[in-house]
Amino acid sequence: MFFNFGPLSESGPHCAVAYDSFVPRIQLQPEKVYTDSALSELHALREKEVREEIATRLRCVCSNFSHDDFDRLVQKMAERQVRDERRLVW
Repeated sequence: MFFNFGPLSESGPHCAVAYDSFVPRIQLQPEKVYTDSALSELHALREKEVREEIATRLRCVCSNFSHDDFDRLVQKMAERQVRDERRLVW
């Protein structure tokens, strides 16, 4: 295939041509993050471990929290920690 770029000048908008712009690009497949069941199970297991560790460490400090408030706090902290761990790995 031949492309005619016309006369090129030493200055102005026609002084340079990007020759690779006509090369077809390879589109990468998006990663299967949440569709792979084995990976989802690993993430769920890690989140459970993190929740248990956080709950153990915070139980004596947050003794005045209600059970529901404590569970929400632990859940939120565990989600953030696991999310940040995943960012470091990816």
